[in-house]
Amino acid sequence: MSQTSLEVVHARTLTRTLTHLQEEGLVEHHQEADTADYRLTIAGTELVDLLAELERWTREHRTDDRDEDDR
Repeated sequence: MSQTSLEVVHARTLTRTLTHLQEEGLVEHHQEADTADYRLTIAGTELVDLLAELERWTREHRTDDRDEDDR
């Protein structure tokens, strides 16, 4: 399956994941009269920033051994 194709996420899986993230203090659930949404908490935002930095570090320090394996 290509990365551009849509993947199905079952409602139960989404609910469990959001509940877990809420219990861990990473998201907050906001309910209004006719809408509801989830938002990152400060801790959630910090985690996203940390993961982005880790990704940057990984790209910077990645070796090109993978290219040699493809030959």
